[in-house]
Amino acid sequence: MLAAACRAPADPEAAIGPAAGDLLVDLSGAYSFRDAAQDPERERLRLQTSAGFFVNPAHRVGLSFDGELVNDETFDEHLFAIGPFYDYNVPIGRRTTFYVGPQVQWASVDLGEPDESSDSVAWGVHVGLRHWLSPRVALVLEPRWMRADFGEDFGGEADQFDVLLGLAVTMATR
Repeated sequence: MLAAACRAPADPEAAIGPAAGDLLVDLSGAYSFRDAAQDPERERLRLQTSAGFFVNPAHRVGLSFDGELVNDETFDEHLFAIGPFYDYNVPIGRRTTFYVGPQVQWASVDLGEPDESSDSVAWGVHVGLRHWLSPRVALVLEPRWMRADFGEDFGGEADQFDVLLGLAVTMATR
């Protein structure tokens, strides 16, 4: 079924990327490592998966799920978030699409100990580029800024900037 959904159109020159009613599923992530003389060693892995329907070629609405693991010499942190997003899509070439939009998420952070977790509503904006490697598969580069407030015990208001890299697959309905 997945192979049929991802199949190329009969005329490969006719359509690159999604059309109205198509579903775009993507998986992207970011990894960072820090080892500074004055700070503890820290690794951070963030993964995002999303699915969104194209109302028309310019407008996409969907749902994203994020997971983040932070491994620090002093603690381990897990963050999970889910929420809706919107993309406004603009083709900037035959194989490249620029997009921008807002997103809101319910986020939960857990430090692995009893009573060391907190929830927040996170909000932010994302921009990105999709470069279509084939009529149905794109390479995704997405810078994203989010803000959340998990409470004073978790550092108060926090801004986070990520640059995610991933792949997107169009599930054709045409």
